[in-house]
Amino acid sequence: MNKLFLIATALFLGSALLIDNSFIKPSTRQVASTHDSTPLSTQLTSGKNIDLSVLSDKEFARAFKYQLMSSSRLVQNNESSGVELGNFYIKGTDNQKNFVCSKYTDLELIFEADGIAISGNIPQMKVHGPCLTGANYSSIEALPIPFKKILASNVAQKDFLEQIAESNGQITIHFQDVVEQWP
Repeated sequence: MNKLFLIATALFLGSALLIDNSFIKPSTRQVASTHDSTPLSTQLTSGKNIDLSVLSDKEFARAFKYQLMSSSRLVQNNESSGVELGNFYIKGTDNQKNFVCSKYTDLELIFEADGIAISGNIPQMKVHGPCLTGANYSSIEALPIPFKKILASNVAQKDFLEQIAESNGQITIHFQDVVEQWP
């Protein structure tokens, strides 16, 4: 009798561990790096409302990611490429509204190679430059990456410096864990 009870209990526990709780409660996609399940309003996450100055610190920490990426786009010409990001207002001193570039004057974007690893490290390209509000105020200007110049250079060259055409600013590009060829 005890053996039958132990076998039945083991089978029950084993089958309970195999059942995925997603059958009971459907999963919802959440923002990366947050464990809060409270969704932001669609107006704030749709890219249409660029005033994030009214949000609490916790809400802002989630909403700015949506705002940066929701209206992002690739900007290309014959010599360079870059990513234009969505612009937004933040709280300034005395709770006044300021564009994000007025407080954060530098921008750093990190790109990682997809599907490549060198000794367990993913090749990266770090692009650092000034945060510049776009002409239409709804975007942050793209940092132009001179891909033709990079591809024409030796892979051993890890650092590049580029002047921004219509500005006094400059862009630094640093490659890490690139060995045999450009990813």
